[in-house]
Amino acid sequence: MRKTIVLALVAAGLSTAACSKSDQKQVAQDVKAAGQDLGEAAKNTVDNAKNSDALSGAKDQTQAAAQDAKDAVQEGAAKAKAGAREAGRQIGDAAKDAAADARQSARDLKEKTEKN
Repeated sequence: MRKTIVLALVAAGLSTAACSKSDQKQVAQDVKAAGQDLGEAAKNTVDNAKNSDALSGAKDQTQAAAQDAKDAVQEGAAKAKAGAREAGRQIGDAAKDAAADARQSARDLKEKTEKN
């Protein structure tokens, strides 16, 4: 379970690279909050280890915190995917515009040289 959480947090960190700064901040806050919840659940587990009922409750808290972390990572990944898709679209549009400008410049140059 620890590996899953660590990998999820790493994935969230990597996925935010393609997001806007506000999206990155939001994802970072979500992951931080999920990590804090997980830490609190772990602390409660240790504090309440003597009481098996409390241990069961702490287990539930830990599972809920892990789910929160997973949800935060999935949200970050979705935002990163959308950000990457939008960036790709913008790059494609810019490339098309540059190609059109280059073709027009070539036509203009051809016309100029034919006149002379």
